[in-house]
Amino acid sequence: AELAPVLRRYAKTWMVLDVLIVGNEWISVLLSAHSDASKTELMKGLRFLRFARLLRLFRVLKATRFVQAVRDQFHSETAEVILDVCVYTVCLLGICHLVACLWYAVSHAHVDDGTGWVVAADIAAHPASHRYLVAMHWALSTFVSSSSVYPVTSQEYTVAVILMSASIIMFSSLLAMVTGSVMHLWTLKNERRRQDSSLRRYLKSSGVPKATALKIQKYLHYLEDQSHKFVTEDQIPELGKLSDPLRDELKHEMFRYPLSRSPV
Repeated sequence: AELAPVLRRYAKTWMVLDVLIVGNEWISVLLSAHSDASKTELMKGLRFLRFARLLRLFRVLKATRFVQAVRDQFHSETAEVILDVCVYTVCLLGICHLVACLWYAVSHAHVDDGTGWVVAADIAAHPASHRYLVAMHWALSTFVSSSSVYPVTSQEYTVAVILMSASIIMFSSLLAMVTGSVMHLWTLKNERRRQDSSLRRYLKSSGVPKATALKIQKYLHYLEDQSHKFVTEDQIPELGKLSDPLRDELKHEMFRYPLSRSPV
């Protein structure tokens, strides 16, 4: 009974995308079993399959649910801020990976002509891993500094101008989000240090013994940690906007499990 809603939701959301992606892979496998001549004719009529592989990128959208699920497991605001910084960093590296692949693909199309930045940098004979690292270094350089690799052909200059223009916006946005998260984390730490310093000065000026002062500090730290783990209803003003049916359903879900375990 619980499987039917899941299937209906999957059919309305991700099923079409998964069918296109998996179908593309199966068609590629079937084509590989044909002869070279027939394969060439079939591939001329199915050139869109190369672009269909880009649909795999949409699977990244599923990662947002995973990140939210991980964030829900944390009871500390500090841990959530650190997770946000890690996510922003991964997003930046992912964008640089796509830029590096596009930058290399533009030059790879002109390798046979003896032009392009791959030939100019004299790395055409190097392993693919080295060429990828050079392209990745160029992608990162568009965000923060200059690179020893420069565009050569008109197509490379066009792509470089577009990517550099877009990188200004993307890097500024990601940098603002990372800076905001780090500053928020610093504010939380600084506030706690300020409170601890005030408490220590008060206990010292009051002549409280060190053993007792240490117990008081540990107990107050414990209370603060518990306050971050458990959120009360009065700390969430948005709950006051709920309608009466939703509020009743919320109360029912909150107390259903404890009441079901209690003896009648």
